[in-house]
Amino acid sequence: MNHNNFNSEAAYILLDDFALCNIKVDSEWSGIHSANDNKGLYYYLYSGSPKMGVAFETTLISLTQGALTSTKNYLNKSLILEGACDILIFNTLDTSQDWNGSLVTSTFTCDNANSYLICLDGAPKVNSTTMQKFDYSKLTSGKEYSVTLNGGVLGLFTKLVV
Repeated sequence: MNHNNFNSEAAYILLDDFALCNIKVDSEWSGIHSANDNKGLYYYLYSGSPKMGVAFETTLISLTQGALTSTKNYLNKSLILEGACDILIFNTLDTSQDWNGSLVTSTFTCDNANSYLICLDGAPKVNSTTMQKFDYSKLTSGKEYSVTLNGGVLGLFTKLVV
């Protein structure tokens, strides 16, 4: 992401089949996520109230604190972000690859071997293991995952095979 000043922190990590990007920016910050680099499928807003839109369109993207927002419809488009915020972006490695994403609220049984559980915030417990922010695990299809959120947030992301 290109920015117009240095009032920001950004971290990008390439993982198994996906990448995570965490961006923290001040109120005077603005940036453009170019169409060539935009592989963000889901945004999770920790804090702030940024303005986000598609370049050269009237399309605005509404991000809600504590919600997972799909941005799949905006791949191959440049996105503009302005304002103070702390955001996590779930990125595909290949824009032709589709993923489903959702927040986990209770115990579940995994139904797809291409699924990952990611701790987005806090210290939730999964099958007696306490996770920390940005911990992730590839899941086993057919296995039950006992979840105690403890005020934390877990994201479930599944790579779809077409």
